Amino acid sequence: MRLREPLVHDAVGTTNPTTVTTTLAELLDGPVVHNRPFSTYHALVPVHFVIRWTEQYREARMLGEGSYVEVPSLDLRGPDGVYWAVPPRSPGHVCALEPIAALVESARRSSGQPR
Repeated sequence: MRLREPLVHDAVGTTNPTTVTTTLAELLDGPVVHNRPFSTYHALVPVHFVIRWTEQYREARMLGEGSYVEVPSLDLRGPDGVYWAVPPRSPGHVCALEPIAALVESARRSSGQPR
C-alpha cells in the first residue's frame, strides 16, 4: 500500500522521523518500508479488496499486479535511502487494512479534505 509522505505527516501531525516511525508502529502494527528518495511509505498488507479500497481511499494506493516495492534488507533502519520504518515481527506479518483506513481519515481531517 503506497502512502505518500504528506499523507502520513498530516495523519501523525509531524515530519519528525522518529515520531513518524513510532506512531506508524503503534497505529499500523505491521511492517512499513520508507522509500525516502521517492517520498513514500509502503505498508505491507494482505492482498484483497483492491477495487473497493481504491475507490474509498484514493490517497493510499493499493498496488496490484505489475507493481513492485523495493524491500530493504532487515538490518536497514534508516534514515537514508530505502529502509524499514517499522520492521516485520515475523514472516507473513502484515498491516491490517482498518488501521490504514483510520490513518487516511486522520490525514483527511488534519488537512481539511472532505471524505
